[in-house]
Amino acid sequence: MGTSSNNPHYRPDIDGLRAVAVLSVVIFHAWPTVLPGGFVGVDIFFVISGFLISSIIFKGVAERSFSLRDFYSRRIKRIFPALVLVLVACLSMGWFALLADEYQMLGKHAASAAVFTSNFTLLNESGYFDAAAEFKPLRHLWSLGIEEQFYIVWPLLIYATVMLRINLLAAIILLAVLSFGLNVGRIDAHLVQTFYQPLTRFWELLLGAILAYAALYSNESYKRLQQRFANLSAVAGLVLVVAALFLLNSGKLFPGWWAMLPTMGTILLIAAGPGSWVNKNVLALSPLVFVGLISYPLYLWHWPLFSFLHIVESSDPPALLVTLVVLLSLFLAWLTYAVVEKRLRHHPSLWVVIGLVAAVAISGLVGKVLQRKDGLPDRPSVVYYKKYEKQMNREAATDAACLEYVSQTGKMLFDYCRANNLQSKKWVAIIGDSHAHVLFRGFSEEFEKKGLGTIVLANSSCPPFIGTATGKTDTEMELCSHRIEQILDILVQEKRIERILIATRGPVYITGNGFGPAEKATTNIYVKSMYGQEKNASYHQIFFNGLSKTIDRIIKSDKKVYYFLENPELGMLPKSCIGRPLAFKTDQPECNVDLSVYKSRMSDYRAGVFEMRNNFPDLSILDPEPLFCDKQTCRVILNGKLLYADDNHLSIEGSRLVAKKFLVTIIPDSLI
Repeated sequence: MGTSSNNPHYRPDIDGLRAVAVLSVVIFHAWPTVLPGGFVGVDIFFVISGFLISSIIFKGVAERSFSLRDFYSRRIKRIFPALVLVLVACLSMGWFALLADEYQMLGKHAASAAVFTSNFTLLNESGYFDAAAEFKPLRHLWSLGIEEQFYIVWPLLIYATVMLRINLLAAIILLAVLSFGLNVGRIDAHLVQTFYQPLTRFWELLLGAILAYAALYSNESYKRLQQRFANLSAVAGLVLVVAALFLLNSGKLFPGWWAMLPTMGTILLIAAGPGSWVNKNVLALSPLVFVGLISYPLYLWHWPLFSFLHIVESSDPPALLVTLVVLLSLFLAWLTYAVVEKRLRHHPSLWVVIGLVAAVAISGLVGKVLQRKDGLPDRPSVVYYKKYEKQMNREAATDAACLEYVSQTGKMLFDYCRANNLQSKKWVAIIGDSHAHVLFRGFSEEFEKKGLGTIVLANSSCPPFIGTATGKTDTEMELCSHRIEQILDILVQEKRIERILIATRGPVYITGNGFGPAEKATTNIYVKSMYGQEKNASYHQIFFNGLSKTIDRIIKSDKKVYYFLENPELGMLPKSCIGRPLAFKTDQPECNVDLSVYKSRMSDYRAGVFEMRNNFPDLSILDPEPLFCDKQTCRVILNGKLLYADDNHLSIEGSRLVAKKFLVTIIPDSLI
């Protein structure tokens, strides 16, 4: 993410712009509400990088002095020194600070970072049960992966256009248009893939390449035009960048069209040239230039420090510690730049390149070993944790028996499909979202004892309510709607299903937000009305109207319906209840949820559920509150067993506790 200040046409204003980019990212991670669009600093980096690196390549090709060997050697000496330091520091810190599953994931991420495929690794991990970003110290290396993937192929493509005598500018513009087209064309249906995939990001680096070509091969008319409108260009670019930083947020479909704000703003600022007023008097200020020079190591250091701070604190860290981490990031970035980068970047020895490649490779191999060895659970610092680990294991989303059954009705669209004892003549179905899925183990064990089969048919963040859907895009909502219909069709048509248990995380769909520090980034998860119905209805009304339609359809098919009220949400990870190594807190964390907080969060939802009885007198409501809560708090651990797998999903033991309690309600002994 950046080049040396010793390139042939060094511009301090570009280092100042790099400072804006990296400080935006750091501020966003430290204080996200201060700069909600700070994440676009990465996009600013992409454009700057495309401009600077392409300028060097174009000039070398034009002068017939460009060498692939020299190019990749310079990239290695530029990128690898700081990367090695950060990888080694994270793997070392992880030995003492991370639990086994966390250390295993860190090893996996270190291995992918060593071969610059972090973006693909994170893409494959994305999903409802994915670990929060704060628990991935190397998550930020996805952008470095995209950048280096670009530079692996970019010089080769330039060579190909020269050898084939293809117009280079036309080729660059065509590639940029195709990449941008993929970006805007896929953003609605494939948001996560568009964010992480290189082909939907390359256009940002190619924008910089287009500007580099224009600057190198410009005629006098172009130069006069540039000088005439330099100040206007710089002001317009600054406005676009500032607008992106303050108007964008994580709820936008990004990159998509929104990425044009920071990228075009960056293009205009660079195009304005070093003589424009903004560039000369703002971006070229000495403090900004200094931060720009250390921007790459600053980007690499800041996120692991924030991440480890969140991990050892098990919650949002206090403001003082956040501020100290920002200062420590700046210090380590300067130290890396002054002691390591400056000494190695222009070192002529080939052994430096070989040594750096070997160091990164060894770091990656160590990471791979950690991944395969399950994060070394017998380390002295975390051996105590082993007895709790299995209690937090998540069940598989599907199994062969359920998949085979559903395949008879067509292609399965929904996410969770579990089955047990289907040879029985009578089944109980559990439907809903992921909170229905986690009930499977406990209820299937109890139902099997009664000679009954169990089947779970559920969606991730898509409750099976008729006429409703969830999703950030129209495509996601349409898919959610189809999933709902498939589940309900199976329920109605399958005669062996006599009883149906509905379980969803109701409060998140009504409020649109997760709960507590563990889910501060979980927003805009409202359940919405499909096809323009109920335009003026509240999310509360839409939720319960959809639930009513689903219950009505099930009852009319002569099946008994049970509704499981949401268990208390924690707002923290249950790992914190066990105690963490290297925690700053010396006291045992408070592992209970205040009853008043729970009731406040659940009040509208619980009231709505109990009001359902007015329309459905035979509806049985299973209320887990007495199981989890006393008169003051709701507990996380009972008799030495964790009741939760994460901040809101029940563990296997929590599922068993609930199943034993409500078995007699669902299956009275008189019916067996």
